[in-house]
Amino acid sequence: MSDSNPPAGDAGDAKKRKASPLPDEEGHSGQRKPKYENDNSVAGQYDTQPPEESDGEDYFNANNDSDEDDSGADDDDDDGPASSEDDNEALSKFQETLIEWIKTQRADGRRPMKVLSDRGIDQYSLWKYMVSKDEDEMTDDEKWALVHEVLTHPRNLRLLFREEIRRLQQQDYRRRIPGLDSLDDVAEAIKKANNIVILTGAGVSVSCGIPDFRSPNGLYAQIEDKYDLPDPQCLFDIEFLKIEPRPFFEFAKEIYPGSYTPSPTHFFIKELQKQNKLLRNYTQNIDTLEAVAGIDPVNVVTCHGSFATATCITCRRQVSSDYIKEDIMKQDIPYCEKCKDEESFYKPDIVFFGEPLPDRFGDCLKEDNGRVDLLLVMGSSLSVKPVAYIPKIISPTIPQILVNREIVARPHEFDYAYLGFADDFVHEICSRLGWTLPPSKQAVRTDLTAAPSSEGEPSATITMTKTYNTVSTTD
Repeated sequence: MSDSNPPAGDAGDAKKRKASPLPDEEGHSGQRKPKYENDNSVAGQYDTQPPEESDGEDYFNANNDSDEDDSGADDDDDDGPASSEDDNEALSKFQETLIEWIKTQRADGRRPMKVLSDRGIDQYSLWKYMVSKDEDEMTDDEKWALVHEVLTHPRNLRLLFREEIRRLQQQDYRRRIPGLDSLDDVAEAIKKANNIVILTGAGVSVSCGIPDFRSPNGLYAQIEDKYDLPDPQCLFDIEFLKIEPRPFFEFAKEIYPGSYTPSPTHFFIKELQKQNKLLRNYTQNIDTLEAVAGIDPVNVVTCHGSFATATCITCRRQVSSDYIKEDIMKQDIPYCEKCKDEESFYKPDIVFFGEPLPDRFGDCLKEDNGRVDLLLVMGSSLSVKPVAYIPKIISPTIPQILVNREIVARPHEFDYAYLGFADDFVHEICSRLGWTLPPSKQAVRTDLTAAPSSEGEPSATITMTKTYNTVSTTD
């Protein structure tokens, strides 16, 4: 799951400063760009204001900085992103994005020193102050460790963050199209549409008993409790998997498909197909419930792959999921019998952090972008790139509807936001359109009052019960 797009900056500013690590605007901005997308944004992640510009910062003289400078506590210049609790949180999130981007650069085969030079780094200062041996004496791991050290140094990180915020503030973002003011309006829009694109995330499978990733009781929380990892996302990081595959294969049983049934939302998408209204379902999920629900594979893009097949990380031999299922259920590592070593194993063909998305994702998106007449985003935090860019890639004149428990992707504006569970939205729409869905056993859920939006989107008070068809919703 390629999680992050590169932070961007101003090439001109990079030339003025003696060692600013800012990406230029000539395409040297990081993760391999999809053919359909030219935006380098990490928009919507950092809800803060840029600080006042400070003077006199020696950006790459890291070894000459004092401990007080590193912490930012006694730095008179640091009246910026690290000056409040909210800004600290935003800066921390930016750092996570930057670290994921560095991993992507390595996975894409870029030269580490080229990554640094493309950021306008003063090579003389770099070798003088931070490196004790020549470049040709360094291992690849040492070079990438240097990239990480330089770009995440506190002063450099704050500078990158400032430039990113300034760039985001200069960017245009989609504004809400008036007219979709109620569920009746949404139902009418679905009735009129003929080429609907649906982007689904983990939220549409929660009622099936499959936890999402980022909620307090989600998969990442479970992983954090069970394993001693630097970050729970390491479990799905391709470089970490190659070094230490045991944690993933111990956990894979928990997310392996086959023991779950589709939700009403899956059957709603199947009904759209039956009504000849479904153009494409872009799913971030790896549970294969779209296939179980009977949605035509032609109409589905598994953006992050699936467990349907597995491939040896060394010889690239591909096998079916049944071939490794016994090992998965036993929580064993499925070693490749052809390679016959302890470093070669079958990895399920799900997309890990640091891996590219399937070519089909970009191919279908280019094809669908000119045909789509309605976009529904259901049960997704829109946190994982490049899938999160779909609402931005699609023409802003196309109506967009968000179905989620909270507003996401700000400052991007959806035309209607249903704050609640996807299954309850589906019930409301089907009742208005006169559609009947197959019965579906749902997990018991606790009561939820959807939070009102600060941007004027409709809010809803929802009472959760065991079966979706007894849910009452008040607009």
